Amino acid sequence: MFARHFLASVLILALAVPGWSTASIVGTAAASQSATVRGSALLPGSTIFSGDTIQVGTNGTVSIAVTGGAQVRVGPRSQVRLSKDKEKTRLEIGSGSASFRVAPDVSFEAQLADATIRSTGEGPAVGVVLVADLNRALIAAEKGTLLVRTAHDARSVTLKEGEGVEVSLAPDPQGTNRVDAPMLSGRRIAILAVVTIGIVAAIAIWRGTTGQLTDEQKRNAVSPFRFP
Repeated sequence: MFARHFLASVLILALAVPGWSTASIVGTAAASQSATVRGSALLPGSTIFSGDTIQVGTNGTVSIAVTGGAQVRVGPRSQVRLSKDKEKTRLEIGSGSASFRVAPDVSFEAQLADATIRSTGEGPAVGVVLVADLNRALIAAEKGTLLVRTAHDARSVTLKEGEGVEVSLAPDPQGTNRVDAPMLSGRRIAILAVVTIGIVAAIAIWRGTTGQLTDEQKRNAVSPFRFP
């Protein structure tokens, strides 16, 4: 009798484990160069799990096929984290640059500090997030329409194709007084500033040369956007 109960318990556990594993998978690295995850090199074909933080080196890049249909590209000198909550996938950008391509029916959002960025669902969208440093960033809609919303002040802006919004990054007054608190700690807030149009060409320049530019040149490359 004991043996039968034991075997039944093992069988139930074995059937349950694949479900847990599948639920925690966020996507697969379609291409990867000079990137690490969980302390090891991130190789093409590697599985990305919910909660994984990806570090990309100076001359590196990563492309990720997200479960559910979205695509993510992470630029050089970047840090991002991917997570999954039920059916929604979230891309958190801590530093550097990242872009995402998403179809209308895909549950996906990007996050910068306390700002969430998502497609309005009216068509395919491509969003780009460029972080200059702990104090300045740019969020742009390369294709389609994006809705950007900040949690601390419930403000939102809609970015149409070719538009971007300047973002000032600051410590969360309700969380910590440290000015160097990293974005992925959840202790910084995003303050939306001016919406700028006509930045798609500048984004292309950034993508093509970001590995060779200094921080000051990167800021100038996003002209006519000017960091606050």
